[in-house]
Amino acid sequence: SLAEAGEAGNHADRFFYAGTGEIGDGDRWNKSGRSSRRGNVSIMSKRIIHDMLAKRLVVLDGAMGTELQKNGLPAGSCPEQWCLQNPEILADVHRRYVEAGSDIIYTCTFGANRSKLTQYGLSDEVGVNRELARIACRAAGDKALVAGDIGPTGHFVKPFGDLSFDEA
Repeated sequence: SLAEAGEAGNHADRFFYAGTGEIGDGDRWNKSGRSSRRGNVSIMSKRIIHDMLAKRLVVLDGAMGTELQKNGLPAGSCPEQWCLQNPEILADVHRRYVEAGSDIIYTCTFGANRSKLTQYGLSDEVGVNRELARIACRAAGDKALVAGDIGPTGHFVKPFGDLSFDEA
């Protein structure tokens, strides 16, 4: 899962899953709304995001795909695979978003699901997500939070498509 991605990285506390969950007792948020905890993965709750928004505007990163294309991502290729092959370019894009003032950057994992990745011959979706999250966490350092980016499978669920509810 994406939430596991930060466990082995040095910046695990900068990673959160942009879903639901509760903050552990060890989490502390400094004046800027960023975690000051060191340790395992932080799961951010809606309450924490709400608290951040109550204090100030929260800036997220922008058009990752466009930036990757400007830096050499070929049309029609798998962005996640290309990023794994070009981690320094991905990290640089992440860093530029942080330097531009992003409070939260997204992992480059929008299409990193089993259905999409198998179209490009990739079978280790957990490993792909984990490594792309590590790259984002390292690039963010202690200057930004990192959120998992989860996109569609590209398939419709039965009866409108070929995907069972359990597979989705």
